[in-house]
Amino acid sequence: MIGADPEAPAAIRASLAKRPQDEPPLKTLQAVLGEMAAEYTGTRSDWMSRRDLIRSDPRLLTASMAQWSELERTLVQTISARVGLDPERDLYPGLLVSAAVGAMRVAAMRWRAGEGALSDLIAQAFEMLATGLKAPPKS
Repeated sequence: MIGADPEAPAAIRASLAKRPQDEPPLKTLQAVLGEMAAEYTGTRSDWMSRRDLIRSDPRLLTASMAQWSELERTLVQTISARVGLDPERDLYPGLLVSAAVGAMRVAAMRWRAGEGALSDLIAQAFEMLATGLKAPPKS
């Protein structure tokens, strides 16, 4: 599918609502975003073809960016409600969601480059976030 799914925000809110209330927010985002990634059944080649098509058409690229923006907005609103913070005043919800979505993007880029299973890369990226993004040891 190329276009935006109009039911995606409601599905994301439902997935978040199913998570345990006492679960750490980063773990919640990892689970929900991981579920979204797991729903993708195409191959790396399919993903690359889709990405190339989107990048080749300014309308599709704009729509794709708007869809990502809507995803982030939905996540920020829902996480804010879960943790009892105001997303307009508090940095935490927006920063957390931005970091989580960034982790997903980097994991997907590594996957598209053929560097392993998407689920493993997502787990590694979120583990790095969970441990404070400590610099790796020098080799």
